[in-house]
Amino acid sequence: MPPIFPRGGDDATPLYLLGGKMPWQFLRDWAPFSFDAVGLVTLLGSEEVNKSIGSLQRRRFSEFFPLLAGFVVAGDYFTDGESGYALFNISSGIYTTEIKPWFTRWLSLQDDINKETTVFTFETKKRDKKFDPIGDLIAPMLSYGVVLTLLACTAVMGDWPGIANFTAILVSMGVRNILIWQRRAATNNMAVEENPTPKGNMLKMFVTRADGRMVTIYAPLSVLKTFCIENCDPPNKLLYRLARAIGWLFFGGHIIILGMSSLFTQLITVALLVLPTWYFCHNADADVGRVKKDSEVRDGVEWRIREQRPFASDLLVTQEDPIETATGWFKDRRMHAYTHVRPTKEQEMMLQHWCLLPIQGLPWLQDYRHTAKENALEQAREACVAARLASQPMNDLEKEVERWSKDLEHCNRELDSWDRTVTESDEWYKKYGIAKEALRSASTATTLAAAAINGAGASSATTAAGSTKGGTAVAAQTSIAASTAVPSPAGTSRAPSSSARSGASQPSPSPSSPTADGIAAVAAQSPLQHNKHE
Repeated sequence: MPPIFPRGGDDATPLYLLGGKMPWQFLRDWAPFSFDAVGLVTLLGSEEVNKSIGSLQRRRFSEFFPLLAGFVVAGDYFTDGESGYALFNISSGIYTTEIKPWFTRWLSLQDDINKETTVFTFETKKRDKKFDPIGDLIAPMLSYGVVLTLLACTAVMGDWPGIANFTAILVSMGVRNILIWQRRAATNNMAVEENPTPKGNMLKMFVTRADGRMVTIYAPLSVLKTFCIENCDPPNKLLYRLARAIGWLFFGGHIIILGMSSLFTQLITVALLVLPTWYFCHNADADVGRVKKDSEVRDGVEWRIREQRPFASDLLVTQEDPIETATGWFKDRRMHAYTHVRPTKEQEMMLQHWCLLPIQGLPWLQDYRHTAKENALEQAREACVAARLASQPMNDLEKEVERWSKDLEHCNRELDSWDRTVTESDEWYKKYGIAKEALRSASTATTLAAAAINGAGASSATTAAGSTKGGTAVAAQTSIAASTAVPSPAGTSRAPSSSARSGASQPSPSPSSPTADGIAAVAAQSPLQHNKHE
């Protein structure tokens, strides 16, 4: 049997004569080839390490891994700004390209997003500081344990440069963890609010990435400050500066000492740095949290929703991705991203000023207006379905009328909220206004029914109904039908009946004694529906 790894010369000792064990002295002297300038290996991967560390994302397993390019951490290069990003705050009318480094790096690492319509909602919620046995105990023990084991092996081998080599790696790991911890604490301290902002009052923003993709951001003012307004200084500046100085010292020593170590130590060091760096930079185990819901349908669109706490802090991030379907009206285009935030006329003027919307009269803008109408119709349909009257007969007429009044008010508020989405010169707006006025007029019919319940005479109710000249009754029919309308399976709606279209020209019925069956019959007469493609 030929010898394995002979030491050279006539006194070469086969390994099988040593009981199958490789002696430490043999490893130290083994050198069939040599590396030139092997210390330069520590400079590789600087761009990838810069982006991954600068995002401040927490990794569950690789948080404490040894990495290449230690000078990126020691030199604080992971806090340098990046170009190609722009933030458009349509709630405050602010446009800026000076976005904080941690946010641009974190956003660039988000690969599982739509091209234009992904929505991120930032909230400040106290997290449950539960002990994680994997991330808080096993991961650091494995990372530091492997390096300490190799340090002990080099000591047994008598490879003193190797001992200094692994010592430098241990110190660089500790320096990186201290600096990232300080940066995360600074961001968390500025973002956390004493009184969390409700979702309805959050700022609406669009952010474009360097690759041309755009995302929608909902965030309170305190979080916006961490994006682009104020600098997040480390809580302990002295500790931060001291850690950086130590990092530079040991990084410089690492470059020199690695080339002086034995070949076995050099190979192990390269493998120890390259493989964990590849795993760390590919975002393989970033703490992206859990899936909250598989899907949720809103505005006629299916949304995929996920929650995450990427920075191991009180900052909760919810990612929502609308799913494009072959038969749905939604497409992954910027105009659909704009319609989902419900911009006012002033906000649309801002988007035009920032060249995100074209000027008036262009086909693209007409498509955007049509898309906004489609979105408004879907929301109105969902509101009507949610507010429609129950089909089961009710014994208590007073409860029926009270619930009817609440449903009408709900639909009225839904339509009022979209008063600013279209112009008065639009034909769609005219039909939209007719339906809204009908909902407002229906309160008179509700009052008549309530008066009858409270003991008012049938003659007084008839007289009051006659004074409305028929308009109130028709409005009540129209409004109830609008609230009971359900979209047809094909996505379009039935046309309004002749009684609803004729308006006040129809004769007014005499509600002498309103009953639950009577109200249900009126509601079923004339369903007012909007055509989806009007």
